[in-house]
Amino acid sequence: MDNKKPVLGFGSQRIIGHWDEEKNSFIPASENIMQEETSLFIKGNDIYPFAVKITDSIIDGNYLTYRGIGARLEDPRTIVYVTQDENKELIQQK
Repeated sequence: MDNKKPVLGFGSQRIIGHWDEEKNSFIPASENIMQEETSLFIKGNDIYPFAVKITDSIIDGNYLTYRGIGARLEDPRTIVYVTQDENKELIQQK
């Protein structure tokens, strides 16, 4: 049985990686795709810390992603975590 399920990115437009249900971890498709997805999710955001999370439930065979309000960096379902320093520079931690 395959424990890796597709994870759809911003607006469910493409697969950005897979969720390994056995290991409870995210496997990104590529660094480039993750950078593009982070840019799409963060566009127009002005609240930090900012997070993108993977849903707990599968929908039509895929996990979806969403902006996670109050998400924690330590949560394995948090796949993007961005903070802002005192100079308003963005720092991506995941």
